[in-house]
Amino acid sequence: MRSGLLIIFGICFYFENSFCQVKDYEGNVYDTVQIGNQTWLNRNIRSKFYSDGNPIKNSDYKCVNGDCLNSDTFGLLYNFSGLTKNENTKRIQGICPTGYLIPTPSEWHQLMLTLNADTTWLWKGAYNYVSDKVISRSYGGSNSSGLNIVPSGVFALGNYYNFGRGEFYKLIESTLIKGITIFFDGSTNGTIRIDTFLSQEIARSSEQYLPCRCIKNSGSTSVTNPNNKLQFNIFPNPSLDGSITLEADKELIESNFEIQIFSDLGVMIYRIQVPFSKSIKLLLPGGVYYLKVMDGHHNPNLIETRKIVVLDYR
Repeated sequence: MRSGLLIIFGICFYFENSFCQVKDYEGNVYDTVQIGNQTWLNRNIRSKFYSDGNPIKNSDYKCVNGDCLNSDTFGLLYNFSGLTKNENTKRIQGICPTGYLIPTPSEWHQLMLTLNADTTWLWKGAYNYVSDKVISRSYGGSNSSGLNIVPSGVFALGNYYNFGRGEFYKLIESTLIKGITIFFDGSTNGTIRIDTFLSQEIARSSEQYLPCRCIKNSGSTSVTNPNNKLQFNIFPNPSLDGSITLEADKELIESNFEIQIFSDLGVMIYRIQVPFSKSIKLLLPGGVYYLKVMDGHHNPNLIETRKIVVLDYR
């Protein structure tokens, strides 16, 4: 008899990168990979049960390319209902094991920044020079990230497509749903695309089946800069939707500093002087901004300027 208590297989090894294994309800074991401050499963989900022991409807999943012997390598394909368990919350666990979630667009964006993706064409939905880092070595990538992505393809409109050629994921946060397309072109400057679905009906389709990759519920999606002389961080930057978090460490909070944000025309739109909390959350419209952190006496030797980019291309 299966036991709902045996969800997490808690074995971790701490070397240069932490390594853990996670077990789902069905007993499938997944390795994890630490990338920056994120922890990802390094294989696609292949469970036919949710973490609470409830089975997934047979109509809500399919074997990759119609061959269930592929499941260990490629995982399973899930429609929106199977993927999300029809959860209607800001963050969705769905098919993921306990402690793991369906990734959000912001978390994927952080992953791309951590891997030094070229975001020059992100306004067109393209992350460049990064696919090689996430694609499995068995399929032509360097897999330097350890994410080990394989080309599971998709099932849609009654047929299987792009098995051995591409990988597709859904990123979900509340009502925001985006699609990821990873091209297997064998080049080190390969592109990963992120796009908004044409309609909610397409995004939530019960006729479209995709693989699933889960991220650990860490409660943090920050991107930090260890070389910041004022111990001040901005994340995510670029921002996908205008949401920006400003974070300062204890030393800066207790000092006599102030923060100013200017538009690209030089107009000050935000100002705060200490004391301020460790984290400040802002919502900015699309555009380019400049943030200045300075001491209260405006000493030029203690001023730092940062550029903030808000893409807001949803």
